[in-house]
Amino acid sequence: MLLQLRVIVPETYIGVLYKYEQFAKILLPGKYTFWNFGHKYRVEQFQTINSKDNVVPEKVLILADLHGSEFADYLQRWETSDQEVGLVYEDNLLMGIKPPGSRGAYWNGPRTVRVRKLDISIDFKLNAQLASQLLADSKAKLKNQVRHTIDNDVIVNGITSVKVPEGHVGFLEVDGEQSTVLTPGLHAWWKYNRALETKVMNCRVQNMDVNGQEILTKDRVELRINLSTTWQIIDPQKVKTELEDHEGYLYREV
Repeated sequence: MLLQLRVIVPETYIGVLYKYEQFAKILLPGKYTFWNFGHKYRVEQFQTINSKDNVVPEKVLILADLHGSEFADYLQRWETSDQEVGLVYEDNLLMGIKPPGSRGAYWNGPRTVRVRKLDISIDFKLNAQLASQLLADSKAKLKNQVRHTIDNDVIVNGITSVKVPEGHVGFLEVDGEQSTVLTPGLHAWWKYNRALETKVMNCRVQNMDVNGQEILTKDRVELRINLSTTWQIIDPQKVKTELEDHEGYLYREV
């Protein structure tokens, strides 16, 4: 009948009933019939399976702001401050990263979704396990070796990393000032709200050859000399602070 509005809400969906374009109630999966004189009713449906391609739309978030109690059982809302990063876990599997100053929600469903918030205002270094997981995921994705859950752009835009080999020393600069001396190993930091730069210095014994240097002796005899030197950085902090190009400086001195 034209006077009736019949609605079927599928199993993985939720319906929002509007009366005269005002929120009326939430419709769970099932069949519904409404007397629709004057077309006063309208139903909008949303899929409730969480994925990176199916997020809770902004219109639902606005309705949840206005009718919090009605949506409380169906949404898990999250919000990160300007100094927080959100790690999204689905059934304890890391599925995404939320940047500072953002908000959203996930549908409550058969899979448990939680957002773990990290304060990066002071301690913005990733622990070794998380760094290894995210960076390994990113490298494998670039090689198309495995299926991934986190967009590579999120990792590239949100994380700075460096691997310091054995026999090397690393330096971290934050907003132009030296912050930390880095020991061998993998290091990673959240780079939101700050400018990060890393430098790695080789402190192993190295060789340098200076070939084909022509000089004159006191007796005006022309000689062509090849030099070879062995050198090693003993004080990497001093080298970093006082020399812009230490290898060039050493070459000229030799």
